[in-house]
Amino acid sequence: MDGILSKYSYPIFTISENVQHSATGFFFIENEITYLVSNYHAIKGMSPMHNRQNWKANELYLKLEIPSTNNFQLIKFDIREEIIGETEIFYMSDRIDLFKIQVNAQDLNFNYINEIINPDVFNKIPNKVLIYGYPNPEGNQDFFWSKLSKFESQLNPDGFDRFYQGTMLKMPLFNERDKMYALSRFYFFVDKMILGGYSGAPIIGEFENDQGEKEYNFIGVNFGNEPFSNQTWAIRGDIALEYCKS
Repeated sequence: MDGILSKYSYPIFTISENVQHSATGFFFIENEITYLVSNYHAIKGMSPMHNRQNWKANELYLKLEIPSTNNFQLIKFDIREEIIGETEIFYMSDRIDLFKIQVNAQDLNFNYINEIINPDVFNKIPNKVLIYGYPNPEGNQDFFWSKLSKFESQLNPDGFDRFYQGTMLKMPLFNERDKMYALSRFYFFVDKMILGGYSGAPIIGEFENDQGEKEYNFIGVNFGNEPFSNQTWAIRGDIALEYCKS
C-alpha cells in the first residue's frame, strides 16, 4: 500500500544564495489544467507563521524518478515574481499556506491527488494518518538528494485544546484564546511533530467502509510544526481543495 499511496508525493527544491531548500509537492488537475501544489513558504520562502520573507529563489526544481533505473529527471520552473506574481506577506490566520504553479504536463506522467479525493470524508476522523514526503537529511548532502519517507500518526480531535494549553504553559501572558481556536477554520492537528522537508506533502487518511474494507483518501496538506503541544499543523482538506480548484 505504501507504494500506491506514496506515488502522489514528489520532491521539490529551490536554491537561494547557494542554499538548497527541499520540500514535497503534489499534482492536481482541474479543467484539464495541471498544477503543482505545495506550501507557499516552500516555494516563495515566506513564512506565514512568522509573517516574514526568509529567502527568495528564482527557480523551482521538480525531481522525477525514472522507472526501473537509479536515474532521475529534473524539471525546472521559473518562479521569478514577474512570472508567478509578487510575494505576499501574510499570517496563517489570513489565508492558507498553499501555492500552485501551472504545469505543462505534455509527455509527462503525473499521479494526480484527484484520484483519492472524496469530500464525504473531510469531516470524519480517520483510523490513522499517513504522510509521505522527502524530509531534510542530517548533515550535508548533494544538491537534489532525496529519500522518500513515511510519517504515520493520528488526527487529534482535541488538537486545539492541546495547542491552547501548551501555549499557556510556555507563554502564560499570551491570552488570545479566541484567535487561536479561530484557526480551526483553516487547519487541524496531527499528533507528534514532523520533520522539515515534508512541507507541502498531501495527508492521507485511512478509513473503513461499510463492508469493513480499508479506504485511503486525501484529507489535507502538511504545513508545519507546533512545538508547544508536540503536534503538526495540517491544512484542512476541504479548504485545500477549494484553493486548488480556484
